[in-house]
Formats: sequence, C-alpha cells, structure tokens
Amino acid sequence: MAREAKFTDEQKLEIVLELLSGKLSHAEVCRKYGISSTYAYKLKDRALEILRAGVGRPAGKPDAQVEKLARRVADLEQLAGDQALLIRAFKKKRGLWSAPGSARGNGVKRSAPGSSGGRAGLDRRGLGQAGDGA
Repeated sequence: MAREAKFTDEQKLEIVLELLSGKLSHAEVCRKYGISSTYAYKLKDRALEILRAGVGRPAGKPDAQVEKLARRVADLEQLAGDQALLIRAFKKKRGLWSAPGSARGNGVKRSAPGSSGGRAGLDRRGLGQAGDGA
C-alpha cells in the first residue's frame, strides 16, 4: 500500500528554496517544517540533480532518455504491425481467415463442432502441444 505524501511538490520546492537561500540555517528549516535533517538533504540533493539535468537543454526539448524511449515505442509498434501482417498472411494461407466485413462475419473462420477446431485441430496442424497450457 502506498504511503500518502506528507508534502506537496510546491511545499517541497519551498523547503528547498529556503535551504538554498541561506536566510535560515539548515536546522531552523528542519524545525520549521518538522522534518529530519536527512530528509532535508535528500530534498535539496534531488532538486539540484533535477536542475543540473535541465541546464543547457533548450526549453521544450526532451532529454536523451525520453527520445530513446520514444524511438523504442515506435520500433515496438512497427514490430507489432509486422507481426499482425504475418499472422494474417499465415491464416489466409491456411484458410483460417475471411476478410473483415465479408458475408462470413468478423474475419475469423469458425470450425464446426467436432471438426478440426480446438486443441485437437491445433495439434493436427502442428500448432499446439500437449501440456502447453493453451
């Protein structure tokens, strides 16, 4: 279960700004907000790390990690599309696919009860294996 945050992001920013301004000592800021010295240092260190990461990067330009993740998502989307096309081609070749919206229905050929559908049908086609949990 997640713990509820004691301070909002705005309050944390206020604490860090007071620590950095030097108007109050570190101990006075800790007493004022009822926080431990360790927590105050952690807040300050985290804020400075974020500031360092943002310095030198034009406004609105994502950092390298965000760009890398965006490329990865695009690659995975392309892979999923390629796999969908291969699956469709395989099903068409095997006679398991009818065009979506055709008179047959939703694009998937249904087997009659007792015919080559189900696990036995998959096993005969070499697509299923006994005990595979499918």
